[in-house]
Amino acid sequence: RVARSSAAVRKPLRARSTRTAAPKMVSIRQAVVAQRSYHSSGKKNAPSPKDFVPEDISERIQNASITEIYHWTGVGLVGAVPVAILLSPSFLCVPVDLALGVAIPVHSHIGLSHVIEDYVPPEQRSLAKNALLAVTIFML
Repeated sequence: RVARSSAAVRKPLRARSTRTAAPKMVSIRQAVVAQRSYHSSGKKNAPSPKDFVPEDISERIQNASITEIYHWTGVGLVGAVPVAILLSPSFLCVPVDLALGVAIPVHSHIGLSHVIEDYVPPEQRSLAKNALLAVTIFML
């Protein structure tokens, strides 16, 4: 290369082999991989999946959040609706229909209450929630 005397063109600085040289630049990916592979502390005991499973199913239901109940009813509806269609003309359909008669109003009430909280103005929220409660009770 030919060195130019212009101030606009500068040569990149090279790190010298002395102790005062700037550290070598590494890519972000290399830094993340190095951080994952190097540990200065001992191995930590991760919690077992058994630690999160309650001993009693009633305890799990009592400690469930509204969002978990919403998700459980959604999963139940995915399985129960096709079963209700397949068992339609028989007496086996009665328990499935009863389960759907509870799961559909509960699922719709929770979902629509979230919609009301997100999209209805605060001054009209109580009226909308009361109307939703009345419709849910009527559906049950």
